[in-house]
Amino acid sequence: MSIFEAPTAYNSFSIALLGAEMGLMLAVIYGFAFTAYACLRSSLRILDVLAPSDKVFGTLLANAASIVVPLFVVALLLGALAALIQAATAPLVYWLELLLNPDLSPLRGALIGLVISGLVVFVLDWRLRASKGYLRAILGQSGYVFWFGLPGLIYILISAWLGWMLSIY
Repeated sequence: MSIFEAPTAYNSFSIALLGAEMGLMLAVIYGFAFTAYACLRSSLRILDVLAPSDKVFGTLLANAASIVVPLFVVALLLGALAALIQAATAPLVYWLELLLNPDLSPLRGALIGLVISGLVVFVLDWRLRASKGYLRAILGQSGYVFWFGLPGLIYILISAWLGWMLSIY
């Protein structure tokens, strides 16, 4: 079963795998999008500073490589975490949907996904803000938005979409 095909039968394990696939895929896409942004921004800055010459291409290539490799590794590591969180959330949304949405209303299913993921993000945010030391120090306003805010919003939206889709199929 893939997120791109309609499931024929549900069980908790297949729902968890679907959630893990979605979490990993979205984290990697988010990592690629940020990589493209970071490469473009730093390349434009390099072009502003350096005079046009034959060596600019090599500098831009080295710049891109120095950005792509670490961000790809970070995206995979955080993707594994996102896969675990979504693999735990997806069956929970499914079970609550069976319990609270017997008529399979897509809107109610989306609301269930939204509430569950909103609670998960709230708890993670609460723990993050309560943490002391290095993690809290490195997360300024922009770091918080990049590392937690946007991924949390994506997680909430995809969980609402999952609740909607579980009601339809």
